[in-house]
Amino acid sequence: MPIHRFCLACGREYAFDEERCPACGEPSLGHDFDGDLLKALAHPIPDVAANAARLLGQRQPAGALEALLRASQSAEPLRAEAALEALASFDDQQAHARIHEALGDSRVRMRAIAQSLSRPKA
Repeated sequence: MPIHRFCLACGREYAFDEERCPACGEPSLGHDFDGDLLKALAHPIPDVAANAARLLGQRQPAGALEALLRASQSAEPLRAEAALEALASFDDQQAHARIHEALGDSRVRMRAIAQSLSRPKA
């Protein structure tokens, strides 16, 4: 069975040995892992974006904080929730302010996540 990959830019599936996505020309993964994670945060498949958010929270590369702040405002729930959770790993006032702001979010799960992240650690 052949191995395939998914384009981070357009979401199309293509052969693993291709250097670029045949649909949009986006270079294949593997050359800049942190850059690929930042791109994956905007991926059309929500699970891919959520996994990228989690990894960005762990790795904290340059640009991750700003990208996660934007993603935490997404209308797509899984992307926004994972980004909000990832922001908790940053020792940064903007991240803490966004978590506090999410306490008033109209979405129940976003409020619940913000509440759990706002509790003092035991």
